Amino acid sequence: MPNIALTTQTHEKNIVMSLFQKLEYYIFCKKLNNSRFGTIL
Repeated sequence: MPNIALTTQTHEKNIVMSLFQKLEYYIFCKKLNNSRFGTIL
């Protein structure tokens, strides 16, 4: 039983990590776009 609980915990951690990375990437892209538009304007 503890094994199953451990794998679920790791799996959940991985999901959170990937979500966080996507969020960071999204924010980074938005900043990049904003600065690009800033130079055009």
